[in-house]
Amino acid sequence: SSDDVVILHGEAHLQIPDHALAVQLAKASTEKYGYAPRPEEYQRSGVHIFFPHTVFAWKQFPKDVTRWQFSQRDE
Repeated sequence: SSDDVVILHGEAHLQIPDHALAVQLAKASTEKYGYAPRPEEYQRSGVHIFFPHTVFAWKQFPKDVTRWQFSQRDE
C-alpha cells in the first residue's frame, strides 16, 4: 500500500558474476519465479548490485519515520 513506504538511496554497479554465482542466481530465480535465464546469460549480461547509503521507511508519516545510514563500502 502507499502507507508502507521504503525509500532507498544509494548506488548500483553492473558486475559480471563468476560461474558459481551465476548458477546460484539461476537456481534462486527458478525457485521464486518458476523460470530463469541460464547461468551463461547472467555472465553475458551481468547483474546490477545495489549498495544502499540511506534508507527511509514509515507506516504512519510523520510519527514513525525511520532513517538508517550505511557506511560507504570499500572498492
